[in-house]
Amino acid sequence: MISGTPGSSGTPPDPLGSKKPDLEEDSIEPIENSLLRVLVTDRSFRWAAIAVAALVGSVLVAVTPLFVVSTPEIDPPDRVSLLDKFQSRALIRTARATGLAGKLPESVTAWKTALANDPASLEARQGALELLSGAQKWTQEDVRFGYACGVELLKRSATNSSEVVRFARFLDHAGHYNATVALLRDLAAHDTGELNGWFARSLFLARRMDRFEELWHRQKQALMATDPMALIGPAWEAGWGPITGMAAARDRLLAAETDPLRHAEASRLLLMVFEQLGESTGYEQTLARRMERHEESLADHLGLWRLLARTGRSSEVMNRLKSFQRAPASPGEATGLMEAFQAFGLTDRSVELGLEQVKVFPYAPDLWLATAELLLQRQDWNRLRQTAIAMRGESSLAGRMSAYSCYLDGQIDLSLRRDLDAAADFARIAECPIPDAVLVARMVAGLRRANRSQEATTLLRRVEKDFLKDSTFWFELASVAAETQDMDTLAEAVAHSYQLEPTNPVYRHNHAAVMIALGREPAETARLTLELLNRSPESVSCQINHALALVNHQRFSDAESLLVRILWVGRTSAEETQIHYAWMLIDEARQRGDSARSHARAARESDLLPPQRQKRAVVLSGGNTLKKSG
Repeated sequence: MISGTPGSSGTPPDPLGSKKPDLEEDSIEPIENSLLRVLVTDRSFRWAAIAVAALVGSVLVAVTPLFVVSTPEIDPPDRVSLLDKFQSRALIRTARATGLAGKLPESVTAWKTALANDPASLEARQGALELLSGAQKWTQEDVRFGYACGVELLKRSATNSSEVVRFARFLDHAGHYNATVALLRDLAAHDTGELNGWFARSLFLARRMDRFEELWHRQKQALMATDPMALIGPAWEAGWGPITGMAAARDRLLAAETDPLRHAEASRLLLMVFEQLGESTGYEQTLARRMERHEESLADHLGLWRLLARTGRSSEVMNRLKSFQRAPASPGEATGLMEAFQAFGLTDRSVELGLEQVKVFPYAPDLWLATAELLLQRQDWNRLRQTAIAMRGESSLAGRMSAYSCYLDGQIDLSLRRDLDAAADFARIAECPIPDAVLVARMVAGLRRANRSQEATTLLRRVEKDFLKDSTFWFELASVAAETQDMDTLAEAVAHSYQLEPTNPVYRHNHAAVMIALGREPAETARLTLELLNRSPESVSCQINHALALVNHQRFSDAESLLVRILWVGRTSAEETQIHYAWMLIDEARQRGDSARSHARAARESDLLPPQRQKRAVVLSGGNTLKKSG
């Protein structure tokens, strides 16, 4: 009987049974191992394997952004792949070649693309700035790109002096003089070389003559040795220096205008000199030469309009203003055109221009400030609120205007009688980055003017470490106070700046002028102004200030003998007003009523401080200013 157990089939059981598969595997292994040994020992295979491994590794390295290329202070750090770095290097070579060929748009595009591949490349930013610093024509987009390169370059290179000079040269070439002043204000204080030369140059070209004069008196020899000041020094001597040296300095500028490498700068400086001296014929002739060479700028026309207005040709200026179409090429030109519109009653056009130009130059704090102050003055709360919000949201400002925008919010809420909201707005100022001295000065003066003394004091305490021992801050505060006619703040500010730097001629002059206007310290002001006059005997402002000090000291004969020597030709509006004011006081003291009233009428009220306006009003009404002032 056949059983049904395993292995009980009709065929005899295989003694190897399940061992067959193991036999097959064992027979294959020697074959595979032998093949591998053959391949490994084959030289061609080894080289092929190495090549494949290298290729795979290279691809991984090239496409993976492993390399940290930014400095430690950049957070988060920039990472870039090897492939991107190779592409960036190739694009840099292309950018240089197209730049040398005079193809500015193509070169700028190549620089931008190089930075897109390698965001931390210092070489790309340096090259872009050098290209734009020598460009003859550029777009505002090019200028914005250059400005961004400069800002990032300083951030990534720890603000070493060579990078600062490179950025300053670009800003100067683009006509952004106020930006150069802001960039170099602190750095130049510790430098007597090229950096300080660029700082002095930017002060002059930005028409910050009070600050320039102070720096010039302290460091004239060192400044004259720097390249940026090669023609600025002669320009200062030709328009603001001693009369005995004016002609020679002007001849140097005229000679430089014949030099093909320097004629553009020399003619621009000649325009500033002619405007200062009130020489409209020389100004128009020089401007005509610049126009023939296609060098003229909006700033040139602004200077001509100011000069024509001084010489009684205001109607001509008004006609030119209404038909003028040239767009500003810099924030300084934009603010200058805004001021021109305001001066001739075209305030609406000034506002529209400001709102338009902050979009063109969003990185320019001075332009934002001018626009906001105009809106504040006009009480245009809706557009002022929008402007304040835009300031906070503008990334290129890097928070520099945040505190000021909160201040504007507070002023708006105060005007709308929302006192609690205003208090909260002013409190937010403390949460913002500390602004520069100019903005702090404006906010302090504005808060005091709005009877918010507590907030003003809080702000001053917050910046005490940074500004309270900084004479520049007090100088800026004095400028704002003079502009807003806040005599208490003005007196405090000029006193502080004078105490901090008692040998500074500008601070001495300003302190004496305010004390004279207030009728204080007659003996001290006479002494101070005499010292300044002895130091700069040809300075008309020093002559006028000393004459006023003598009147304040009731030395009328001495004042009269000094005033008769001052020429009326070429005087600015402010100088003419102060001369008329001094003669008014002398004639009133001499009981020459008709002559005193004639001088009072000739003095422009807008060029007088509040105490001087009060004395002028007394004379016009037939009263006695000496009795009034005590």
